[in-house]
Amino acid sequence: MRQEVSSPLTRAQLHGNASLDNPAPNWPNHRIKTKPHLRLAYQHSIHYGDDDRITLGAYHTDTTFDLLGTLVPIEYRARDHGVSVRGEIKRTLGGRDNHFTWGFSHAQGSSNSQTYGPFVPPPSLSQLADPTPQQYEDIKATAEITQLYLENSYALTPRLALIAAAQAVTAKRKREIIALRNPSPQIPSSPFYQHFKNVDHSERYNGWSPKLGLLWQVNDHSQLYTNLSRSYEPPSLIEFYNDHGTTAAQKATTWEVGVRGGEQTHWDAAVFYSRVKNELLRIPHPDNSKPYMGGNIPRTVHAGLEFQLYGELSTEALPGTVDWGLSYTLNHFRHKNDDTFNNNRLPVIPQHFGSAHVNYQHPSGVYLGPDVEFASSVYADQANTLKAPGYGVVNFTLGYAHPSRRFTVFLNARNLADKHYAASTEFIAKPKPQAKTTQAAFNPGLERALFVGAKILW
Repeated sequence: MRQEVSSPLTRAQLHGNASLDNPAPNWPNHRIKTKPHLRLAYQHSIHYGDDDRITLGAYHTDTTFDLLGTLVPIEYRARDHGVSVRGEIKRTLGGRDNHFTWGFSHAQGSSNSQTYGPFVPPPSLSQLADPTPQQYEDIKATAEITQLYLENSYALTPRLALIAAAQAVTAKRKREIIALRNPSPQIPSSPFYQHFKNVDHSERYNGWSPKLGLLWQVNDHSQLYTNLSRSYEPPSLIEFYNDHGTTAAQKATTWEVGVRGGEQTHWDAAVFYSRVKNELLRIPHPDNSKPYMGGNIPRTVHAGLEFQLYGELSTEALPGTVDWGLSYTLNHFRHKNDDTFNNNRLPVIPQHFGSAHVNYQHPSGVYLGPDVEFASSVYADQANTLKAPGYGVVNFTLGYAHPSRRFTVFLNARNLADKHYAASTEFIAKPKPQAKTTQAAFNPGLERALFVGAKILW
């Protein structure tokens, strides 16, 4: 795979009101060249007894790529592998149905990358580049995680079940950077040229997450459920250290309640509220002289609503069927009395997001229909001063599925109105008033495009 990576745009550039060279992108030749990528995976289920089952899985990946057109070229290689086992035991306990699930997984990986010259600073620095192609850094990283989980569902009554679960996690992160040299010429007035330095950090994370819930079978076609749970998320290899040292794992306590069911029309709705501790986000640098760095925000709140409605229609006047669907998500994610960002909304995630589709399937196998994706405005910065406008995008699909379902071909037209919009934003952690409307922070969405595809099963 060879991929050109677009630079973020300003709002004016996004809507075609300013030249793409004003301001010019820092890395106009940013691109990735992926060498052969290997991915192997296998899963096998064994059924025994009446309804009992055990599932085994294993995978291995090997990824190599070159990152070009940035500050320095990078050669990167990563290998990851893991195994998992999951068991399900269905019995009766005290005359009541009991469903016990257990599982274990272990994954580990390592990566090695090297940075080489030439050193090319962004144009805004107006500094000389180091043209020599020698190596700057040797970077090694390793990660592993082991998880064990248990869940039991016990029928208190024929329609009410009590669910209890727990998950234990242990993870290790290690990253070592050997700085072989720094760019030259060494310019004393420019700390940017002192970019490369030795790093040696490692950390072990241990935690567990309990869960308690109720599931009520209201009738044959609907269920009501509620859960109270905790979660434990170790940081990634990039997130687990900063200039303070190592970061803490992210923890959360979440309550949710929901309902699902239906016959011809189906629904699934849930509301949730999470209190998050040590969320892995950008934090101020300790001496306030450098850009923000990755770290832990002490307290945040994630609350919201998830809703889905879908069904299938058929009439005598119209051969075939029409399936339709609507989904909507409300995200109310905020800081909680933060010293720097007060109670501001968290950036990047839109408060409202949804989609809708209608698809007609003819008995011959031909199918067609439109779909719509929409999102509200979203902040790009934690200070809530720079915002990407909301958008709606209309798509259309035409395809043919063979009656045997052995193969399918389709045409998918995207963004029919050729709308200019920000599909995502950069994550900016600057406080007021540094995030300006002229800042390049918006990643453009796909313009009008046509995809052709096929799926073959054997």
